[in-house]
Amino acid sequence: MINLIKFELKKMFKSKMVYISLVLILIISFLITFINFKTKSNFKEYNYIEVNKNLNEKTINEIEKNNEIMMFIEQNKINNNDKIKDTLNKHLTFLMFLGFVLFFFSSKVMMGEFDNGTIKNILIKPYSRAQIFFSKYIVILVLSIAFVLITYLLSLIFTSLIYKVNLFKIFSYIYESDIIKVRYIDLYTKKFLMYSVPILFLSLLTFNLSIILNSGFFSYIISIILLTFAPSISFILIDLGLKFIIYTFLPYLDYTYYFNKYNLLYINDIYSINIGIFKSYVILFFTLLIFTLLGLYIFNKKDIKK
Repeated sequence: MINLIKFELKKMFKSKMVYISLVLILIISFLITFINFKTKSNFKEYNYIEVNKNLNEKTINEIEKNNEIMMFIEQNKINNNDKIKDTLNKHLTFLMFLGFVLFFFSSKVMMGEFDNGTIKNILIKPYSRAQIFFSKYIVILVLSIAFVLITYLLSLIFTSLIYKVNLFKIFSYIYESDIIKVRYIDLYTKKFLMYSVPILFLSLLTFNLSIILNSGFFSYIISIILLTFAPSISFILIDLGLKFIIYTFLPYLDYTYYFNKYNLLYINDIYSINIGIFKSYVILFFTLLIFTLLGLYIFNKKDIKK
């Protein structure tokens, strides 16, 4: 199994498309930072949430506390290094483009073997179909994690070099039991890892869908649609009364809702639902498990005659 994984990894990293993708990621990461550096702008890190009469008392109290924090920051003229932070936030948005790249490889890694007829050469080797399936599965996981980490490191490197700053010395002020000073790079890293979860999930889901649907093309299109529209569609359905949607993976493909607890309180209150970060992890894990088992089952039963 280990030898098979090594073989699949070597085959993947011999692909020109991998290196073309890495070059594109490098160029775009640089442009995001450079353009933002050159653009004159005035950002405000903290967003006010309007107090609505429909909100419950707990949510109103949380929002009022948040306003107190913002007043404290404004009165004490705390420097939030907004332009640098906004640049890093744009790198978070870039994760969607990264998804487009990763889904391409996920949709091709198995179905490409069928399209090229090379699947026969793999099946005659002394490996079970389950071993072949999971070797490719692991390769996609490794590739996805590697691309995410590279994107993260490039965002830090280019921001540090172009702005000529030490990112470890830029701070934010957040409220827990009191107003505390934290390094922004810690918050950014937490955000980046959290926002990467749907990308990694959909990357593996694309792999399974390509086998289930017997089409790399349709699995790629479906994953792009899910990444782009699923969260918005899910909240429209919830608003129409279809609250069972919160038990599917659809609302959890955009983690921007979950990083800020005030946004989460607001969403749960206006929709009368209960969604949270822990629930998202559980639902995404079991959804992926189900699709993986289904993909493995179909691959094991697949009759390869051509």
